Amino acid sequence: MRKLLIIALLANAALLTAITFQSFSGAEAGGGPVASENGDTNGDGVRNLSDAVALLNWLFQDGPEPVAIETGGPSAIPGFTFSEMNAEGYPEYTHDQTGIVFVSLPGGDFDMGSMDCEGGRFDDEGPVHRVRLSPFLIAKYECTQAQYEAVMGTNPSGNFRQPEGADTSNNPVETVSWDDLKAEDGFLARTGLSLPSEAQWEYACRAGLSLPISGTGNLDEMVWYEANSGGTTHPVGEKLPNQFGLHDMHGNVVEWCEDVYSDGFYGSPEAAGPDPVSDSGPDEFRIVRGGSWFSLARHCRSAFRDFRPPDYRTSDDGFRPLRPLP
Repeated sequence: MRKLLIIALLANAALLTAITFQSFSGAEAGGGPVASENGDTNGDGVRNLSDAVALLNWLFQDGPEPVAIETGGPSAIPGFTFSEMNAEGYPEYTHDQTGIVFVSLPGGDFDMGSMDCEGGRFDDEGPVHRVRLSPFLIAKYECTQAQYEAVMGTNPSGNFRQPEGADTSNNPVETVSWDDLKAEDGFLARTGLSLPSEAQWEYACRAGLSLPISGTGNLDEMVWYEANSGGTTHPVGEKLPNQFGLHDMHGNVVEWCEDVYSDGFYGSPEAAGPDPVSDSGPDEFRIVRGGSWFSLARHCRSAFRDFRPPDYRTSDDGFRPLRPLP
């Protein structure tokens, strides 16, 4: 039966690819192709013909020999160790130096910005424009105080309104400026990591959805913000993940991005990419994205943009590191 199916699939490569990109699960396949809702059958973080080959290898496993093409598992990334496929079907890697867990995202095209009809919208969130991004790794959680201190030897966090003696090591680091992170001997230089562009951040936050809030869409399930935070940060990962397996994208602390703020950048040809970054603006303010522990609900939306001087430090300024992929 399997050999007959192989013959039918090979008769039409387009059909083979289309079938492979459906949801084959490990349980259905008897331990074969990786369980995935996005068609990444071989678990390498990318949907392409190698997933079809992985399926063929499984189908042909009772024959004389498998299809003679090397598909492999998740790609090897220097400085990172593959951990597992997360519950959402995306590869996770651990950064060898810092222990920070990253999720591998495939990139591609997405619609950035908000429609005029979105509740709570601000004018600089448009126009909606199609953006093309390359694959990248992004931290599963906001950088914690313990992770930052392990690299820098200090913890700048103010821990506003935390109980005396509270363990805040797993709370996001805050009161850190863009200049601090980008300094010659700062966190990013010491680790070889980077900040996400504004486009990379929104792509990661939206996780394939066009809704204001990803994941369940329920603010209280996804977000630490003004209405539920008690006026302070919380340990990372306590709220539900989005469809990429990323936590706290909509709240806890705002996150520095690479870009210079420009209210007109979305309307420029450069905004489409590939991999766009705004590098000039009237005051050279830097973008921050996501809500924080004292943000109003409208400031927690995927498309919300804010900006601050690069030397600005407050108790809601944090970050989520990124690593581009080839």
